[in-house]
Amino acid sequence: VLYQRVCQYAIDMKRTENVVERQRKLSEIKLAFAGEYIQVDSWHTERKGLVLSHPKTLLDKVAKEGLVDLTIFLVEQCGATVDLVSPPPLSRTALAYAVAEWQNLVIKVQPAQGQIEAAITLIGLGADLELLPDGMDIPPDILHQAARLGNVAAITYLTAGGGNPMITNKSGFTALYYAIRDRTSPSEEVNWAAAHILFKTEQQHLQKTFPKYDPSKHETYIHLLKPKELTLRQNFKDQYTIASPAPELP
Repeated sequence: VLYQRVCQYAIDMKRTENVVERQRKLSEIKLAFAGEYIQVDSWHTERKGLVLSHPKTLLDKVAKEGLVDLTIFLVEQCGATVDLVSPPPLSRTALAYAVAEWQNLVIKVQPAQGQIEAAITLIGLGADLELLPDGMDIPPDILHQAARLGNVAAITYLTAGGGNPMITNKSGFTALYYAIRDRTSPSEEVNWAAAHILFKTEQQHLQKTFPKYDPSKHETYIHLLKPKELTLRQNFKDQYTIASPAPELP
């Protein structure tokens, strides 16, 4: 029953952009979870005509639908297993479902921001990128998106795994630009924390590449930064003391 309610909730979210209505429906679905005993990692199927879908958990379903609030709720409040792998032949985790649906929506030229944010959320909650199937790649600008959201845990994971924070996206900006500019996280401090991590990681990359790296000329080592980003970076550094040399990240 709960799985069916989640399916209906996903449909309702696609039908309305009204913030109050969306919040009301989110509160209702959370109350439904609170009122029942939940086997949160159980497998469920959906029937589409004569065809049954591949088994999914509740977390798989909400990740695939890009429902970020429910993704967090299922993991943090209901104890859903982040890296539970679905039965063959798909053998997917919730992160894989989010990424696969993102790829599918991109091909169809349909909005896929929810799926990207669900993927970032899962990474921040400990999802393992190594469990993605061969040939399934995360969005190329996922570090930029994590920076925009101020998801410090995801940024730390992605950069520790070799993500280069100085890579620019299609618009020509680095991830740090979005951490400074876009304060869409619940607290501005979260975005500044994300900015600090990204800046320190940039320093570490540059120190390895340039033995005589000069922190005072940091931006000159990064090619083709746009004037808009240079201005934001300078304001950021004027307000916050950046350690030099860069301290070790945890």
